[in-house]
Amino acid sequence: HKFPVPVLLQWYTIAFVAFGAFLMECLGNIVLNDYRDTHFLDPQDIEDLWDEKNITQDLRDDFHLPGWLRWLSLASPMVGAVAFAILIVHAILNVTHGSRWRKENGTEEEKTLSWKTSERQELVLLVISMPAVFIIMSIRSTERMWMVMRGWHTGAERATDLALFDENLELAAVCQYYTVFVFSQICVSLLEEQKGSSDMKKAIKYVGFQGVYAWCIIGSIHSILLFVIAFSGHH
Repeated sequence: HKFPVPVLLQWYTIAFVAFGAFLMECLGNIVLNDYRDTHFLDPQDIEDLWDEKNITQDLRDDFHLPGWLRWLSLASPMVGAVAFAILIVHAILNVTHGSRWRKENGTEEEKTLSWKTSERQELVLLVISMPAVFIIMSIRSTERMWMVMRGWHTGAERATDLALFDENLELAAVCQYYTVFVFSQICVSLLEEQKGSSDMKKAIKYVGFQGVYAWCIIGSIHSILLFVIAFSGHH
């Protein structure tokens, strides 16, 4: 089959290519700086670096990784990469299914622009893609924490790493709150298609989801404030 070139120009393709490139950059840094240079966070190599940077005994006790936790931590970026691959497959299946449906059942415009997602499918793809942000940001935070724990960064650089650790996770949290709001809109759109009076549908839309809306708004404000505090305090 001929490759559908228009799919390359869709927003979801551009977004996932950008996500994939960012993830590969993170994994590349980890493989080179943490897996190779420190021999998978080898305790002796880290001990030598601690001696070189004059790390105090109290900090060494705080930074120490038990053997089982060390390997669990080292495996986490690769587990995240596998989860990202599964997420990509899920998104591809969703996009191809939508394109096939539009070719078979859509209007003439939808048949011609079969790779253009509908409004609801765009919302679904946003829900599917949300874990990608958490995966990338958590890997970035893990990388920052390793820089601190192995003594690679000290002083002001250490403070910056700790701030970026928090900023990465708070940014992911804001995306999570937005995605929950998007999911609520999918539910609302499905409810509006059901039989019932317009007053009942309006009540469900604005009253039934008040708790969700409040959670998303308050949670987003909380995460943004923590992000700003971390950023302004260490940059």
